[in-house]
Amino acid sequence: MFVFLTDSSCVTSEKSKNNREVIMPKNKKTFEENLIQLEEIISRLENGETNLDECIEIYEKGITLSKECMKMLDDAQQKVNMVTKQNTEADGE
Repeated sequence: MFVFLTDSSCVTSEKSKNNREVIMPKNKKTFEENLIQLEEIISRLENGETNLDECIEIYEKGITLSKECMKMLDDAQQKVNMVTKQNTEADGE
């Protein structure tokens, strides 16, 4: 793994499953990591053992995580659409 400094932010470079180099912000969590954290927040809210102030704080974090997950899903859908369009255009030539 390599660490690069760009625009005063750290990014990591790792090999993906298909052995291509992927550069990601070092502190950026994956969709799956965000989803696990969101599920933990839901459990904490549902168990009823958290005081009101903590509930509000973790609810706000949950909303933020939910928005991040939706953005990641939207970005993934756009990439799929782009690849599909490119393959369709290539098949038509």
